[in-house]
Amino acid sequence: MKSNIKYIWILLLIASQILNAQTQKMVLIEEFTNANCNSCPSNDANINKFVLSNWGNVISLQYHTWWPIADPFYSINPNENSSRVNYYGISTIQNYAVDGLVKGAATNPYLLTTQTLDRFFLQSPIKININSSITGNNVDVNVELLGLTSNIPSNLKLRVALIERKRIYQTAPGTNNVKEFNNIFRKFLTDTTGTNLGDFSLNDVKLFNLSQQIISSWESNELAAVAWIQDDETKEVIQSAISTPTINLKTSEKLAEFLSKNQSVTKTYSLTNYNSSPIQLRLMFDTLNLPTNWDLKLSTDLGVFDSVDRKSVV
Repeated sequence: MKSNIKYIWILLLIASQILNAQTQKMVLIEEFTNANCNSCPSNDANINKFVLSNWGNVISLQYHTWWPIADPFYSINPNENSSRVNYYGISTIQNYAVDGLVKGAATNPYLLTTQTLDRFFLQSPIKININSSITGNNVDVNVELLGLTSNIPSNLKLRVALIERKRIYQTAPGTNNVKEFNNIFRKFLTDTTGTNLGDFSLNDVKLFNLSQQIISSWESNELAAVAWIQDDETKEVIQSAISTPTINLKTSEKLAEFLSKNQSVTKTYSLTNYNSSPIQLRLMFDTLNLPTNWDLKLSTDLGVFDSVDRKSVV
C-alpha cells in the first residue's frame, strides 16, 4: 500500500509540473545614450553587436538623454525619455539595464555576456504574444498575455513602446558623427507608468489593443512594438517580447568535438518561433573550413539540405 501511495504522489507531482509549465525568458536591455556624447558610439556598438549575436534571446531598447546636449531623439519626446531615466535613477550616460537591473556602461561585449548569461536560462510565468500592423497613418498593436502558473505576483505592470529598428542619416544628427542608430525608443503606447495587470493566474488571458499615429519624422517601415512586464518594486522585468519575427535556437549537443576518420555524427537542434504568425527562414551552414572529402547535410522536417543549398522554409 505504501508503494501505491508513492506512485500516486509521483504522478501528482508530474501533473503539477506540467500544469505549471513556464516559457522561455526574453532578456530586455534598456540603454541610455546620446548623439552628442563622444564616448557613446563604442558602447552603443558593443550593445548592438551583442544583440545581433544573441537575436532570439535579447531585445534592445535605447532611450536618449538631455545631456551633454539634447539630441533629436530626445527632443521629439522629452517627457517619456526622461521618465525612464528617472525611473532607474540614471545619472551617468551609457548606463544600461538588463531586465531592469542597472549594470553600468557597456565597455566591452564580454562584460555584456557575463552580465546577461544568467538571465538567458530563466523561465517566465507569463507568455507574451505581440503583433503590430500599419493601417493608414496608424500603428496598431495587439498584445496577448497568457498565465502559465498559479503563483504570479499581482503587482506587475505591462509597458508597451514603439521603437525604430534602424535609422541611417546622410548627415550625422549629433556631434559624435554617428549616422546609424538602432532600436531607438519612440513612444509609449501604454503610459510611462504602465498598466496594472492585477490578479493573474494559470490559464488567464489578458488582451490589449493599442494604436498610435505615426509621426512624420519616423521611418514607418522600421517600426516595431516592444512589450514587457515589470515589477516596479524591484524593477525586475519578468518577460518581454517584440513584434518582429523572433526565433530561438536550442540544443543540448556539444558545441565541438573531435571525430575519427570515417566517423559519422548527428547533431540535433530545435528552432522555436516566438511569434504567433509564420516566419520564413533561410537554412544554411558554413563549410569554409570543411576538410576535403567530408560530407555535410542538414536534415529538417521539410527534407535534407546539402552543403550548398540555400532553400527557404516556413
